[in-house]
Amino acid sequence: MLLPGTGSDEVFVRAVFERPLRALGVPLIAPPPPPGAALADGYLATLDALADEHGELLVGGISFGAHLAAEWAVRNPRRCGGLLAALPAWNGVPGPAPASLAAMLTADLVARSGVDAALAQTAGSPGWLRAELDRAWRRHGDGLADGL
Repeated sequence: MLLPGTGSDEVFVRAVFERPLRALGVPLIAPPPPPGAALADGYLATLDALADEHGELLVGGISFGAHLAAEWAVRNPRRCGGLLAALPAWNGVPGPAPASLAAMLTADLVARSGVDAALAQTAGSPGWLRAELDRAWRRHGDGLADGL
């Protein structure tokens, strides 16, 4: 099971990992993001439920999803068959770390002015990134700010 980062979704995970994993004979499970502030606990509960159902899992993710997968793997060594971590999230003191500041500022902008205002700030970003954020952020809806 692979998890996306905050503000992203399973569509991006599938676009990045489905073909390479299929070539290795590994099926991809990529759940949609739980809503808002329930993001981390929701993903961890999904990992627990899948391990209960299927036994040992290969887990991983991108950014925050990689961090959560690693956390779950450490807590569940007998249920984790491997870990795939792409661009793992910063897990130190948030403080002035660039990713932390960007997430806090984006969450504040979304909460204060809405998704459209936040998306307008991506105008200078590469087209693929703007398209991904537009699709994923709109899917998160009212829970986006809390999920960031």
